[in-house]
Amino acid sequence: MGYIYKLKIIFNTMERINNYKSFSEENANKTATRLSEEKSALQQEYQEYFLSMLHKYDISSVSELSDDDKTKFFDELSSGYKKGEGTNDTGKEIVKDAEEDGAEIETK
Repeated sequence: MGYIYKLKIIFNTMERINNYKSFSEENANKTATRLSEEKSALQQEYQEYFLSMLHKYDISSVSELSDDDKTKFFDELSSGYKKGEGTNDTGKEIVKDAEEDGAEIETK
């Protein structure tokens, strides 16, 4: 009876380990998917904001700006968007103005 009892304990332990492993992998996958979706939303928001800034400066590329204007552009860009948080009120106003002006800022 001692041998069978030990086998049952080993079997039950292995079953718990497998259940925990699959539970952990499932949670990790769900968390990774959620974080990826959040990051994608922030990336899209940043892209819309950046395109709105280009529209505001009436350019299609930052390379069209002089060095002084590039500094001004990026200072304004950083003041309207905070990494990991998204656009603030200033940034949202710039996007809204660009949309009202008919700018092509939709991203995919």
